[in-house]
Amino acid sequence: MLVQCTEEWEDRIFSYIGENQEACLYLYVDVRRYGLSSGLVRVWAQCTGDEIHAIAMSYHNGMHLYSRENRFDGAEIFKLIHELKPTMVFAQKRMIQELEKYADGYQVKYGYVKKMKEPDYKAMSKRFCLASNEDVPQMAEMLYADRELTGSYSYEELEAQLRERIQDGCGRSFLLKDKGQIIAQVSTSAEIDSIAIINMLMTDRNYRGKGLASELLRSVRSELKDAYSLYLYCYGKEKSDYYDRHGFFTCQEWGKLYRLVEQQEKQEMKDNRQFIIYGAGKQGRGYFDFLISKGMEDYIAGFCDKNYEAIREVKGKRVYSYEEARKTGFPFLLAVADKGAMKEIEDIIREDGGSLYALDELSEVLKMDRVTFNREFCAFFHIHSMNAYFEAAESEKAIKCFWNETSPFYQMFQKLDLSNVVELACGRGRHVPQYREKAGAITLVDILNENIEFCRNRFKDCDNIAYYCNNGYNLQELSSDAYSALFSYDAVVHFEMMDIYEYLKDIFRVLKPGGQVLIHHSNYDGSYKASFGTSPSGRSFMNLKIFAYLAYRAGFEVEEQKEIDWGIENLDGLTLLKKPGIR
Repeated sequence: MLVQCTEEWEDRIFSYIGENQEACLYLYVDVRRYGLSSGLVRVWAQCTGDEIHAIAMSYHNGMHLYSRENRFDGAEIFKLIHELKPTMVFAQKRMIQELEKYADGYQVKYGYVKKMKEPDYKAMSKRFCLASNEDVPQMAEMLYADRELTGSYSYEELEAQLRERIQDGCGRSFLLKDKGQIIAQVSTSAEIDSIAIINMLMTDRNYRGKGLASELLRSVRSELKDAYSLYLYCYGKEKSDYYDRHGFFTCQEWGKLYRLVEQQEKQEMKDNRQFIIYGAGKQGRGYFDFLISKGMEDYIAGFCDKNYEAIREVKGKRVYSYEEARKTGFPFLLAVADKGAMKEIEDIIREDGGSLYALDELSEVLKMDRVTFNREFCAFFHIHSMNAYFEAAESEKAIKCFWNETSPFYQMFQKLDLSNVVELACGRGRHVPQYREKAGAITLVDILNENIEFCRNRFKDCDNIAYYCNNGYNLQELSSDAYSALFSYDAVVHFEMMDIYEYLKDIFRVLKPGGQVLIHHSNYDGSYKASFGTSPSGRSFMNLKIFAYLAYRAGFEVEEQKEIDWGIENLDGLTLLKKPGIR
């Protein structure tokens, strides 16, 4: 049974935890810091007689759990969770796995507790400083903008936690500033008993890819010296690998149950934001799967398709005739592969007085900027259609398009110095066999870990190839002034213009002076609203002049440009750039 603990339980709780503080850091630290008589934390012990099976602690909007032997009554603990309604529940992975089956209304995410290795006392950054109360509004605004990191907090909760950290002296917030502007931040949420927990590490989007997170972590380590063992929590293998490269190692497998603050707001908006997907074929079903992955299933009132009688339903959603769909009054989201047909359907709907829901508008519901939304939308479609796409891409006809001696792709490629070359958006490595024998070192980069792992296996016998799964808009893990060339075929055509510019700036950084860049990009400027889901062949808004402008602003010299036919005349472009200097 569950017993709420009074201060007389403190010694029993610490005895139960013993030397396993790493398995319940926040629970240990908060009980040690506040005690059980302050009212700031509430603790329950699940017991049989005098034997403790689990401990639960409630603090602010979160709950922390610990079970030494993982022998506990999950149903009873989740009854407490439903009573208290925390937005987050944290525990070791094995405990969350057991609780997941009771977790109605919660999502689950698994991760790691990381511990910093031996101190590295490198020189502290000149931009490093301790945050004050005056910094809190800007810090909270910066954190709140990244809902992937802080999706379970309201702005008010973030601001309150930051101020509490400054005022109670048990944690601190550290900053890097540039001309008074916060460009990176991190906090310690607990400093007690030689333990300090790092969280809310974040770099301003406009300054990413410049090594600021590493600079900040080194400065914090130097500031705290060896007074504390430094820990942090992270979720996902990419983040775990990132921290491993920056001096941490995994000491515990972790998990959390969480409920996004926006979920209630989404439910309230649903009735006013429901729409019908026009098109129940492959594209429409792809849209639907993407929206499900974003928790938006309830926004979709159904499908509309000319073959409604044959299809009838898609994953529980009714397929309407056009006449039936119009009677619902819901707007349409067009998901038709044939762009000519889609234009005709769009005209009919408008003539009938119906309304259309633009794909980009969904970003507003998800509280995402449109660039991030389209990046994730594009990546999702490549994941879910990759087998068919890459099978076609490996065909002799598709390969010859790039590598026959008369093609502009081949002719410009011959101008690259391949001594240390990067292939951006490598996919499954279809181009590698065409140049690997001519190359010295090769680095394959892709946003999809599935592609990177496929390439690792495909080229496992090649000892000159390195692999990097990146974030989709920069190359922050690659060294500066290190590479002789970079190229990308049949990928940047889909990239958002702002992401292209971020890439170009970072490519400029990683190339040696005199290094060259060869990019196959979109040349579609028919609509400024162009996106992967709405434009011909998924082309982004771009043309040769715009690409040249972005490249010039990033520091490059434009050596050569050419329009390319891609099923549609002059749909694509090919640009060769050079970083000024001598190789």
